[in-house]
Amino acid sequence: MRRVEPVTPIDEDLKLVEPFLKEMGLTSESFLELEKSYEYESGDQKYRHSLLWSNSLKAHFVVIKDCASGKLHGYTCQDIEAQYKPCKLISPYLEDDYAADAELIDELLDLLDRKPEDRNAFAVMEAGGCYIQTARDEDGFVLEYQAVAKEFHFVVPEKLDVGDVKKAFHSFNEGDDKWSYCLEWEHLEL
Repeated sequence: MRRVEPVTPIDEDLKLVEPFLKEMGLTSESFLELEKSYEYESGDQKYRHSLLWSNSLKAHFVVIKDCASGKLHGYTCQDIEAQYKPCKLISPYLEDDYAADAELIDELLDLLDRKPEDRNAFAVMEAGGCYIQTARDEDGFVLEYQAVAKEFHFVVPEKLDVGDVKKAFHSFNEGDDKWSYCLEWEHLEL
């Protein structure tokens, strides 16, 4: 995915998530502002990513819109402050919770990749109550993210390969938000 120049945020982007906000018992008044928007190209498609700040949740919504159709493509929620706290890596393959670093992330995810038959094999990276997690089965990796509360739990709908999961884990660990917009996320009710 290639980023195009920043674009002016528009109120239409907030309207795209109003049905979800109603479902969550929130209103558009819960959002202070539409902070910024970028357009991205992926192949021949273009997407607008708009960052909305919610004062009541102390979190950001990232709204992803298909520019051609104007329809909602996806969204996610991020506790931005939590992303800048040190990450812990948790897995049954680790003796304890460890501070996440690039080498440990790669080693752990490579190990999970070699054990698709192990139903208890998973990895969680947590920071300030937010987390990104993965598990491997015979079809590939499942990747999930949770911010703020279980109502804000998201999943990537298709199975991923180990390389994509590594990129997401490294991005999350580095406090970068690429993991949130370079994959398509769907809300998952728990």
